[in-house]
Amino acid sequence: MAHFLGHEGPGSTLSYLKRHGWVNSLRAGFQSGSVGFDFFKVTVDLTADGLVHYKDVAMTIYKYIHLLRSVPPQEHVFKEIKALSDIGFRFVERGHASSYASELSTQLQQPVPRQKIISSQWLVERFDPEELKDAVQLLDIRRSVITVTAKKMPADVGPLDKAEPVYGTKYRRDKIPEEFVKEVS
Repeated sequence: MAHFLGHEGPGSTLSYLKRHGWVNSLRAGFQSGSVGFDFFKVTVDLTADGLVHYKDVAMTIYKYIHLLRSVPPQEHVFKEIKALSDIGFRFVERGHASSYASELSTQLQQPVPRQKIISSQWLVERFDPEELKDAVQLLDIRRSVITVTAKKMPADVGPLDKAEPVYGTKYRRDKIPEEFVKEVS
């Protein structure tokens, strides 16, 4: 999913959103939640016009996820991703020892066989279409949180009626509208 959602070439979600002038960048991947539990996160850097169209941007991403659900996993795509990850691991640039130690200590907390601690964040090993189908099913709008962060919010957001207790940052929390859920499902 990170490969497809984070793709930057022609025909990608990013190229579509950039063509509309709504985004500068899009990143997709995992964010650590807890031991053995990660979040899948799509982060989009919106332009000023993109902020106005934040619902359209979210709609585009969820419609693309719906499209991914409709196509069975393809082994030739897996082989391409595997080849790229093998190359990435083989030719990774050396970083600072302190950064490497920090990254390694994070990896040691993951439920990964010890002999694969160093390579596990890079390499993909087996094609399992059922696991891939199950994973893409988890990317459901009803299980999602959409966050918009900006100095000045779009007019249709409404008043920021809550405040975070430590810094007093104002925010608003709304349920994703049912019409939106229906349109992307």
